[in-house]
Amino acid sequence: MPHLLIHRGLAKKNFKENTISAFRYCFKKNYGIETDIHCTKDNKIVCFHDFNLKTKFKINKSLKNIKYKDLLKISKSKKKSIPLLTDLIKLSKNNKFLMLEIKPVFSKENLKVLLDEIKKLKNYSITSFKEKNIINLYKKKKNLNLGLLITSTFPFKKII
Repeated sequence: MPHLLIHRGLAKKNFKENTISAFRYCFKKNYGIETDIHCTKDNKIVCFHDFNLKTKFKINKSLKNIKYKDLLKISKSKKKSIPLLTDLIKLSKNNKFLMLEIKPVFSKENLKVLLDEIKKLKNYSITSFKEKNIINLYKKKKNLNLGLLITSTFPFKKII
């Protein structure tokens, strides 16, 4: 079944990417969501595009090196929310399609947390440009909806 997906929830110009209000609007219009996910230092999975806080918050800290409670303080002080994946899943009510792109290479512990969070999801795919994520997820659970993303300059002869 085809799905209309909105990249980071940006269905309208006035929305901020990867926010609950943007996601809610997309679901109301019957769109699915594509979002990037990262893991914080304390294994909380967040919906966020960049690897660090530089662009959005002007703070040179990597998501993987910051605890969620500290990230929450920063996001509240700057009035720019960063939702947890669990928030997005709850909002989707398990009937809207979610395309979850793992941005960095996730540790085995991060993958375990991810699998636990998506265990009841029906309409989803997990994608990544990092084949290690896809391979490790497949090894853990064979019947996941997985996809390897590749750039337009990817050397297909490498696969063949």
